[in-house]
Amino acid sequence: MDTKKKYTDDSGKLAKGNPGKPKGAKNKKTQMWDALGEYICNEGSEKALNIIKEYKDKEFIAAFEKFLEYFKPKQQRADAHGDQSININLHFDGDEAKV
Repeated sequence: MDTKKKYTDDSGKLAKGNPGKPKGAKNKKTQMWDALGEYICNEGSEKALNIIKEYKDKEFIAAFEKFLEYFKPKQQRADAHGDQSININLHFDGDEAKV
């Protein structure tokens, strides 16, 4: 005899009285991502810092720039195009600045 509880009916729908997943419970994939994030923030980052400390100047800067992009992403460049003859007046606390 099967001792497991039957959570679905014959059509595959949840059976009546099935409580489902408890509120706030995380699925396995979320738990794995949380564990990976914990490793990266603690042991992984400490190990990476110890490794790049041994690099020479150029190697260090190259590695540091790569890490920096994950900490503070590069901002996208914005180019202004249009009529160059337009005057723009900026007001700062009553003072006027012309551009």
